[in-house]
Amino acid sequence: LAPWPRAEPLADLQRLAEGGSVPALRGYLRLLNLSDLDMATRSQRFVAARPLATGVEEKRALVQALGAVATVEALQTLESVMDEEPAVVEDAARSVVTVGTALRGTNPDEVRGVATNARELARDRRLVGDLNVLIDSVSAGFDAVLDWLISPIYAEAGKDHIALHDQAFAPEQAGADVTWTPIAGDAANSGAVVFDGLPFHGDQRVIYAKAEIYAPAAMTVQAQTGSDDGIKVWVNGEVVHSFNNSRALTVNQDTFNISLNEGWNPVLIKVSQGGGNWSFNLRLRDTDGVKVEGLRSRAQ
Repeated sequence: LAPWPRAEPLADLQRLAEGGSVPALRGYLRLLNLSDLDMATRSQRFVAARPLATGVEEKRALVQALGAVATVEALQTLESVMDEEPAVVEDAARSVVTVGTALRGTNPDEVRGVATNARELARDRRLVGDLNVLIDSVSAGFDAVLDWLISPIYAEAGKDHIALHDQAFAPEQAGADVTWTPIAGDAANSGAVVFDGLPFHGDQRVIYAKAEIYAPAAMTVQAQTGSDDGIKVWVNGEVVHSFNNSRALTVNQDTFNISLNEGWNPVLIKVSQGGGNWSFNLRLRDTDGVKVEGLRSRAQ
């Protein structure tokens, strides 16, 4: 009955599993998700079957099946198996990603706790990355710099945006007189600032944007930027990142660590434009890629 393709033998398999049959337990766990039982009932059945799964392969079958059960109880069961059986951590953590993604809108605290535990136990780098994305999505904290001041555009006859990238215009010069204008990024798109359609839009030119980032203590954070086309970033007066070529914007396409001092840290960004679309973004995370509490920014 264990490999049966439909859920009809479910009750018989449950009875045999409760009597100690390992093949019946594996079949029961597999068929539960093929049954027409509602999610809550399936969750209860899986939780009840947890003490029956004493071997590694039975625990593996349990955590794999729980990936299709979007309940807090399923998440808690996954965590308990992870903590107990190192051999199934990777399988359990994959199910945590699936279940946690389904629950993050309704149960962010529970998801964050279990996913953080899974991240500490998992060894697969891609899986750890998936867990970081999940943790970030349910974490409170700073997201992206949204409010900026932008300079006038700068261009020079006979020079393309590649040549202009390393030419120091007024915003890079101490004490220079620059007129700054407020602009806002798109909160729904990692703070992307789009220059398309603005009066100064054109080809072969550069523009500067500046803001300040507040850190409650000295810390190292991960900066995530994207740009169309090139980008150069200064933090506290030091160049921390540079990309000098043509490309389309993919938000957060560059990642690099920066050091923030306690208090306000000035940030200056230079964005070059070859032609077509023109934009950039700046998002901040901790060095694991998760939101940082206590950061804030201002256009200054």
